[in-house]
Formats: sequence, C-alpha cells, structure tokens
Amino acid sequence: LAASINHEVRNPLYVIQGLAENFLERWKDAASLDKNPLLAKAADALERSKQQAERAIEIIKRLSLFAKTGIDSEIRFEPIKIASVVEDVLPLIRCELAARSIELACDIPSDLSEVRADRRYLEEILFNLVVNACQAIKNSQRPGRIEIRATTNAEKTFLIVKDDGPGIAADKLERIFHPFYTTKQEGTGLGLYITKQLVEKIGARIAVESQPEQGTIFTLEFKRLS
Repeated sequence: LAASINHEVRNPLYVIQGLAENFLERWKDAASLDKNPLLAKAADALERSKQQAERAIEIIKRLSLFAKTGIDSEIRFEPIKIASVVEDVLPLIRCELAARSIELACDIPSDLSEVRADRRYLEEILFNLVVNACQAIKNSQRPGRIEIRATTNAEKTFLIVKDDGPGIAADKLERIFHPFYTTKQEGTGLGLYITKQLVEKIGARIAVESQPEQGTIFTLEFKRLS
C-alpha cells in the first residue's frame, strides 16, 4: 500500500507543485499583480496549492517510513508551544470551515507550558482531528461549531478538540481507532488510526468521549516540560 501510494500519488503531486512554482516564478516580478486583483488572488491560490502539494508529499514520505524500520530515528523532539502549532494549522483548514459554515473557537492560554513533541507530527495530528470534526458536522446536515482549547495541571498538558456533530454510539466508539473502521460513507477508516499512531510516536496519549446528538471530544495528553 505504501509503495503504491508513493508511486501513483506522489507523481501527480510533483506535477501540481511544478506547475504552481512555474506560474509563481513568472508572476513574481509582474507589476500587473498590483493592478489586477484577480491575478493577485490567482497567485495566492497557486501559492496555497503549492504548499498543500508539498505537505502531501511530506505525508507520503512519512507513510513510506511507516512501512520500514527506523521510523523512530526520523522523529525530531523539541519543546513546542501549542499556540504556534494551532496558528500554523488554521490556514490549512479555513476553506473546509467556510465550505461547511462551521464556526471555530480557540482558547489557548498565552502562558501555557510547552510540550515535547515532533512539530510535524503534532501539526498532522491536530489537522486530522479538526478535519475529522468537519466531516462529522457535515454528516449532521447543519452548521456546527468546533472548539480547540488547552489546559494544564501540575503534571500534564491537555489539547482538546470538540465538535457539536452527531456524536458516536458507544458500540462504535470503541472501534474508531481501528484501521479501516469508519462511521462515514466516504471515509477510508485510516485517518484516526494514523492519528493514534502519530500520538503514540511522540509519547502522548489520546482519548475520546462521545454521545449520539451530543458531539465528540478528542483529548490529547502530554507530559509537562519542567
């Protein structure tokens, strides 16, 4: 599976990346961008496309590493401010939120303790959880709300992603981290499974609470840095 994705998916992404870079290079010094707002918007869209292609290529590289030994050597632990991770992920999900008329609320204390993690993995974890929440709200057929907040105590730091979607029944909740299990018609059943693997790789824990018609809460638990 990893080899197939690496071959069949990465090549089209390289094409997307190359086309975007080519047009951006041609427009880089074009004075017409300042005069034509449509061209400026197109350049911004291409820049975002290039960034997302690069992100997808990086994800595929990491997926290939999952299929090999030595993945732990690729993890780069460092002290990380959760607020900065949230700031970096938000631009990647704004289109998804707008398309589904989803309200997003963030509450990350400015003095929150740093956590020890791999920044790439933590960004991917948060991205996956928010997109999962968006998809859940989509299934409820109504505008919704997602909350991202963080709290801490003497020993641990918690990052919480909460949605007011349709919720998950108890008999399904215990299986949502299993590979290829999904409650969505269009889902692959790999998103939350991979998320849990990433959480464990950085030495954190993930828990979920949910009730039908009450929404779902995912909680990431990190050891505090002294």
